Amino acid sequence: MTQRTAILLHGLFDTGKVFLDLSARLHKKGFRTLAPDLVPNDGSVSIATLAAQLKEIIERKVEPSEWLALIGFSMGGIVARYYLQELNGYQRTQRLITISSPHHGSWLAYAAEGEGIKRLATKEPLAAKTQCPCRHAQAAQAALALDPAGFDDCACTQLCVATGNKHSL
Repeated sequence: MTQRTAILLHGLFDTGKVFLDLSARLHKKGFRTLAPDLVPNDGSVSIATLAAQLKEIIERKVEPSEWLALIGFSMGGIVARYYLQELNGYQRTQRLITISSPHHGSWLAYAAEGEGIKRLATKEPLAAKTQCPCRHAQAAQAALALDPAGFDDCACTQLCVATGNKHSL
C-alpha cells in the first residue's frame, strides 16, 4: 500500500506543535504526518520564502511515490497554495485542505509590518489569481479545498492547484 503523508502547515505566529491533536488523529487513520515549523513565523519574510522551505521539506522527507496532502491553517494554507501554484507542487500533491486561509486576501494585512504578511493584502497577485480563468482542467482534479469562508461560502469546492480557481462540486 502506498504511504499516505499529510503535511500540516501552521499559521502566523504559531508552530507545528499546534497540530499535535490532529496529527495523532491522522496517525490513527494510517497517515504519516509532518508538522514543520515555518520560520520565521512572524510575517517578516515572504510567502515565497516559506513556500521554498516547504518545497525543501517535501523533497527531503517525502518520496515521489507517496500520496501527499497539504493541510494549512490561515497563512499555512497560503504557503501551501503558493507551493502548488508557483513552485509546481501540484505535480506531487494529491490534496490541499485549507482552514481559514485568506485566499481572497485580508484587509488586516494593510496595517501589518513585514513582507510576508503584506502579501496577504487583498490586491496582491496570489489573492487575485482566484479570479483568473482556469486553463488547467487536469490540474483541477489534484486538490480538494474545504474552506467555506475562503470560497464564497461554498461548502465544498474543487481548487485548481495551477491557478487557484475554484470549481463548485
